[in-house]
Amino acid sequence: MKKQKIVVLSRLKKGAISTLKSGIRLAKIMDGEVCFFCVKKPSDIIDKDSQLSAMRTINETHKLTAKKMKKIVAAAAENHGVNINYSYTFGNIQNEIEDYIQMQKPDVIVLGKGKSSLFNARNKKMIHFILKKFNGQILISDENNPLEPSSDFSFGTLINTSNTSNQKFTELLIQDSKQPHTSFRINDAERIDQKIAISTEEKSIEYVFEKGDNAIKNIVKYVSKSNINLLNLRRDKNNLKSSSKNLNELINSLNCSLIVTN
Repeated sequence: MKKQKIVVLSRLKKGAISTLKSGIRLAKIMDGEVCFFCVKKPSDIIDKDSQLSAMRTINETHKLTAKKMKKIVAAAAENHGVNINYSYTFGNIQNEIEDYIQMQKPDVIVLGKGKSSLFNARNKKMIHFILKKFNGQILISDENNPLEPSSDFSFGTLINTSNTSNQKFTELLIQDSKQPHTSFRINDAERIDQKIAISTEEKSIEYVFEKGDNAIKNIVKYVSKSNINLLNLRRDKNNLKSSSKNLNELINSLNCSLIVTN
């Protein structure tokens, strides 16, 4: 069978190792391989005052980038048995990433969100660019709470796992995670008090919240109380293509990684 392909996008900043580790963990779950990719803008490389030495600067940056990527891969990979290919290029970031996605045709894209204090306009722009250009699964890795390649993780869902177009992928995550599985639901139908339903047969816990302004705050609170490492969010169900407000709030507030599925 064809191996699943996980593309990890990185700016090679402080959280690059943790982002790559999340990609490696997914590759182990899915029996996949990792493609680690970075784009550098020419304006970040060449100073306006040093045009005469531009070629020398570019050549030096090539060497430094390759060396840094090799070091990050070595630090993250260890002996996890996952094939990791890494590459980089210089150019317009969005154009180069779009071309790379079209060439690689990944099953999952992984990118980091940085620490909450670093969730700035650039992070938001890149996440929503990937959501717009890529219809597959997207893992937004938390720098402080990534998926560790050799550690168990707690998996939660903000979707109905039996009603998703990628049920097999979600089931793989549930099977590989610690039990019980935790789900969170916002009740659209009627006004209810917050409640907790526990099913021992399915080894699952469900939190149900009233729809309203406090719904996301309640989800963030109970995700933290449940020690969730990875929260599954369904793209269409949460209207992510047309509205970024709720997604931005979740990404910024959650102290865990977030995976967006179809």
